[in-house]
Amino acid sequence: MSTFKDDNRPYCPAHLQSQFRCILSSVDARAERSLKDLIAGFCGADAQVAEACFPALCEITSRGLKAYLKSKLYSDEAREDVIQEVLKRLWMRRGKWEDKGASGWWALVKRIADQCRIDMVRKVGGEVLWDDAEVGEVEDGESTTVELLLEAIADREALYRAADELWLGFSELISDRDRVRRALAAQLFYQHALGWEEVLTMLNRNSPDRPLSRVELDSWLADPSVIRSAAFRTLFRSNDQLASHLLEMDPIDEAALNALTVLAMAPNPKVAPPGNWTWPEVQVILWRYRQAERVDKIQAHELCSVEKDEMAALFDRCLAKFPFSDIMKQLLDSLERWPLATRELSEPGLWQRLVFEYYCRETSNHRDIFDRTSSPADLASYRLTMAMLNVWLSNGRLFARLAAHLQQAGGEA
Repeated sequence: MSTFKDDNRPYCPAHLQSQFRCILSSVDARAERSLKDLIAGFCGADAQVAEACFPALCEITSRGLKAYLKSKLYSDEAREDVIQEVLKRLWMRRGKWEDKGASGWWALVKRIADQCRIDMVRKVGGEVLWDDAEVGEVEDGESTTVELLLEAIADREALYRAADELWLGFSELISDRDRVRRALAAQLFYQHALGWEEVLTMLNRNSPDRPLSRVELDSWLADPSVIRSAAFRTLFRSNDQLASHLLEMDPIDEAALNALTVLAMAPNPKVAPPGNWTWPEVQVILWRYRQAERVDKIQAHELCSVEKDEMAALFDRCLAKFPFSDIMKQLLDSLERWPLATRELSEPGLWQRLVFEYYCRETSNHRDIFDRTSSPADLASYRLTMAMLNVWLSNGRLFARLAAHLQQAGGEA
């Protein structure tokens, strides 16, 4: 089993960049060199060269944006609108962008995309004025290294498979389908208290071509990676799931949530808001917990009418409604008869995998990640502090560890 170990090495962005470069070169070295050349040409002083480089740069950038916006916007049309606006803004400021390499390019693209997404949600008419201050300086730390690692790998899902191998303990030889089957088997047996015959019947009904035997099922249920995977799937909640829970819209209905988002941003909705919230509170909940906006960005929204002190009280109410502690209590109750399985809930790899998933898929806000993980971790006898989480993320330790794992796996392959 691979677990995170603090080797006390000082954090060094250059060292991390070097590791990520090695990984990217093993994925597609030619594509990386080509991207560097396109960025250099587009950012250079020669307008004709910039114009010649832009179409190919647009194609690569669009692919990265589609992956980045997949969990950020609710429709293909909305994502495409943002992509086109990002490309438009990049072109309008051609010659003014400084060439900071591939990592700097992706950090810039991400920041512009976030601004475009905010503008879309605001639904203001006409052209939105902006300047370079909106994208700020390119950071050399976590956002740069994370985006470099995530966006430049052609198969983004491979990153999450590697995370399962590193922190949950799965073998790289096990397919995605079998990983899901194994986790489902553990959930049915441990959490839903189904017998072996019932579990076998349910799993074999969906996979008649690959019938599961009792001996195989026993080996799955005793496998620490399977137990951790089942716990991970149980504890994780996407932004949509969390927002739906807070707004008392369980079970989750994406179409209804999309409609509510549009309604909440409209002036003077004619219907009552969901739950025990006001419409301004619903706006804030959607901004923070569905769209992962920072608090300062929410306060700067033109539509936001919730005062700063009122917002703090609102977030306290939301924290009180978070489902994560109740989920962990139910999980502990279901595993009470199985002490070896219960022990896996306190393994560091489970919590590092959850933190990584929240950071990469849902939100980069450390406080929000901490709020979703610290209470259930305490119940599982795993002490997760804000200082630890900051070390994992801000100091790049999780990503350096994953980078090393990918590099080792690539070398062995």
